[in-house]
Amino acid sequence: MLVFMVGTSVLATGGLGFAGDTKIGIIDMEKIMKESKAAKEARGMFLMDIESKRNVLKTKENEIRTMEDKLKKKEAGKATGEFKEERENISREIKELKRLRDDMEEELKKKELELQRKLFTEIKGILDGFSKKEKYSIIFEKKEALVFDESADITGQIIELYDSKKK
Repeated sequence: MLVFMVGTSVLATGGLGFAGDTKIGIIDMEKIMKESKAAKEARGMFLMDIESKRNVLKTKENEIRTMEDKLKKKEAGKATGEFKEERENISREIKELKRLRDDMEEELKKKELELQRKLFTEIKGILDGFSKKEKYSIIFEKKEALVFDESADITGQIIELYDSKKK
């Protein structure tokens, strides 16, 4: 926060040698990620992947429930020691399911981070070109700006550029 305030003060006073026409922009990365068609499409593919993995887990869970139900029916009225091997098999299947769930969650977290990095890199490239073309001295993320004039918000323009480049 201190760096931001010092940087803004330096820019405002021309301390870094900028010409009198310092052009500052503000973007809202969250809004770009939520509203951009290109980001929505990328996120949609990610969500389809999540759904397919959830279906695999549901299938495995259903298989285990079926095994448990069959065992309960067999055990009804009989000695519980007779079905030790089947109970152990179900326990192994449950452990396998937990391991599978943990592995999938870890994989999905990695994929989500990769997606965010990819989107950020693409948007950063668009911002670089936009700032040069429109002669912006600096562009801040909305979360970092304490106070700003809404006219400095260029989020809509960046969304349009991003979507047009992804067509």
